Amino acid sequence: MYIPVRRDKMLDDFRMSVLGELPRFRWGRFQQAVREEDYLGALDIAAQALDEEAQRYRMTTRASGPHVVAPDRVALYLASIFGRLDVIDRVIAIEQFALEAARQPYRPQFGDKPDNDLDTVLESHHRRNADAAPVVHGERLAMAIQHKEDHSRFTAILEAVRNRPGILQVDLAGVIPDRDTKSVTRMVDQLESTGLVATKKVGSRVAVWPAEHSDAPSEAERRTPRWYWAVDDYWEDRPYEWEDPARTTADIEALADFVEEAARQPGIDEGLRPTPLDFLQGRTWHFVSPALSGGYPVHADPEQLALAFWGHRDLEEAAAMAERIIHSGGADTTPNQKKKWLLARPRHTHVERIPFTERFRKDQGWLLREVPEPTPNSVPATAFTASGVCTDPDKAAELGVACWLKQRKTR
Repeated sequence: MYIPVRRDKMLDDFRMSVLGELPRFRWGRFQQAVREEDYLGALDIAAQALDEEAQRYRMTTRASGPHVVAPDRVALYLASIFGRLDVIDRVIAIEQFALEAARQPYRPQFGDKPDNDLDTVLESHHRRNADAAPVVHGERLAMAIQHKEDHSRFTAILEAVRNRPGILQVDLAGVIPDRDTKSVTRMVDQLESTGLVATKKVGSRVAVWPAEHSDAPSEAERRTPRWYWAVDDYWEDRPYEWEDPARTTADIEALADFVEEAARQPGIDEGLRPTPLDFLQGRTWHFVSPALSGGYPVHADPEQLALAFWGHRDLEEAAAMAERIIHSGGADTTPNQKKKWLLARPRHTHVERIPFTERFRKDQGWLLREVPEPTPNSVPATAFTASGVCTDPDKAAELGVACWLKQRKTR
C-alpha cells in the first residue's frame, strides 16, 4: 500500500494543479460576464478567483518566492466604481504577500550542500525576485491602493450628477479637486460605460445625467462611448474548454471534490480496485488540465505513450483532448513519440490495480493494469495508447508504469 507521506505529496501536487487551473478559467468567466455587462456578477467571480490565487500562492511559496500574476485592471476599475472594496483588498493582500515572500532569506531546498547546482540556480532566482519585488509588486500595490481611493471620487461624481442632472462635465472638476480635468473625464467615461450615467454634447461642452433620469438623453442623442472594457479573447482557435468557461470551472470543481472524497475513504490503499488517486500519478500532470478530463482524473505517461481518462468518454472528444495533451507535452515528448502517439486511437476499456515495490525507495504501491473484460475489481476508463507502450506485466512492475493490453498497430 502507499506510504501516507507519498499519498499526501501526491494530493498536494494535485491541489496545486487545480488551484493553478481554476483562477485561469474564472478570469475567463469574469471577462465573459464583462462582455455581457453583468458587472456585479463579474466582481463576484473576481473575488473568488483572487481567493483561489491567494490559496495557491500560500501553497507554492518556496525560497525563490511565488510568481504573482498582475491583477486584472478591469476588475480594479469596476470594484472602485461599484464599491467592491473587498475585491481590491484581496489584490492588496496578494501583492503584500509577494513583497514579504521576496524579502525572506533563501532557504536551501536540497539540504545544506553548497555545491548543489539546483540550489545555486534557485538562490540566484530568489535574489533576482528580491531585487525586482519592490519595483514590480510595489507598483502594483500602489496601483491597487489608488483604485481603492478612487471609490470615494466615483461616489462624489455620481452624487453631484444626481443632485444636478445635466451638470457640465467641466464643472465636475470642482467635485474632486485633487484630480485634473483629464482624470475626471476618464472617470465619467467609465461611469458611462457601466450604464450609471449618460452624456450628451451641449454646444461645445458635455453634460452628464444619471442614466435612469427622466431628462437623460435618448439613445440617439448620447455620445459615442469613449471607454470600453478591454478583455482578452485568448486564442482565435480556442480549445473547447474555453468555449464555456462556466462548464469548465464546474468540471474542475467536480474533479477536486471527486479526488478529495476518494482520499477520505477508508481502505483506499487496499484492494485491486483503482481509485482516483491512482490516476493522478502521471509525470506530466501540470500539462494535463483537469478541465480536459471533464471533471475526472487523467493518467498520462509520455515516456510510455499512455493516456487514460476515468470513465467511458465520448471517443471523438477523447481523441481531440488527447491530441492537445500530446502536442502540449513540450520537452517531455519527443517528435518520434508524438508521431507514434498520434497514430493511436482511444478506446473504452477497464483497468484494475496490481501491487509493486519501487526499486530504489522500496515503497509498496499500486500500478494500473488494463484487463480485457470487466472484473469486480476494475473500473471503466478511456485509454489512449501507442505502439511502444508497456504491455508486459513483469516489465511494468520493474519500471513502475501502467500495464496495457497489446494493440494492433494502426495504419
